[in-house]
Amino acid sequence: MPTRMWKYSIYSFLKLLRRRLPESLDYILAFIYLTYQIMAFLYKIVPIFKDT
Repeated sequence: MPTRMWKYSIYSFLKLLRRRLPESLDYILAFIYLTYQIMAFLYKIVPIFKDT
């Protein structure tokens, strides 16, 4: 599941925002911080994610 989240949602959205640089830099940073928090929470709660 983390791999799918990265490939289909996180990476594709970052790629979209990257095309709009430099206007989207603040949004990119906010999105990275948010996704990091979500992924860290999932790794903490769901033990099987630690193997990925």
